[in-house]
Amino acid sequence: MASSLADFAAPTKMWVIDSIQDKFNEAGVEIMSPTYSALRDGNRVTIPESYLPADYEAPGFSFSPGNLAPAERPAPKDGS
Repeated sequence: MASSLADFAAPTKMWVIDSIQDKFNEAGVEIMSPTYSALRDGNRVTIPESYLPADYEAPGFSFSPGNLAPAERPAPKDGS
């Protein structure tokens, strides 16, 4: 009996995982590990192309000095 349960459990688990990924992809949500971080520097999303709109373009790079600690921020152009 244990063998038949294991034979059933593994494919069922994979089906559930695949279904969850499909629903997130359909909603345009990337699933990432909690330890993964990404700076969107023009890289495309990790969602499979089949779920993206036909006119999808990778985002451009943007940077905001507001993320920097005060000592790292550039001085304002007006000298204040």
